[in-house]
Amino acid sequence: MNKTWILFVIVLLTALFGTAQDNVDVMGRFVIMDATMDGKDITSQLLSKNAFLAFYQYKGDKEIYFANVWPKADSYSNGIIYNLTLDTPFYDRDGYNNQRLTFYWKYWNSYNADQGNASVEMKIIKKPQGNHFIIKIIPEDLEILIYKGFVEGSLDLDVYQKN
Repeated sequence: MNKTWILFVIVLLTALFGTAQDNVDVMGRFVIMDATMDGKDITSQLLSKNAFLAFYQYKGDKEIYFANVWPKADSYSNGIIYNLTLDTPFYDRDGYNNQRLTFYWKYWNSYNADQGNASVEMKIIKKPQGNHFIIKIIPEDLEILIYKGFVEGSLDLDVYQKN
């Protein structure tokens, strides 16, 4: 890996971990508590690596980026999102307000330099204790990744409608 990529990795991980980084705004951080890949439980693997997902923007840039970060493995996938759709909120049978986002993600993997596109569907469930999420990611190889957990901090979904 050349010096430019190493610097990029350090800057990205620093920004996503919430330490001082003036050029990146983390718009939403999603803490993974449950995960499956093609129906197989991979939760322990992700929990042991402190894995999380995040939306972020570079200051002054209208584009939104998405990242799947595994801090304890020094590994991540990140890239721009496009064709974002934010559905009208609805209430589920338990009375919780839900909202669905769908988008495509043009990603790059730090661990193998592969790149590609994935279809992503995210459902946010607003509970009194905080926001819960379910994210389904389907890349070109058609592995189905499903992540569940909670949103760290508040999440303003209106920000996604503006872009």
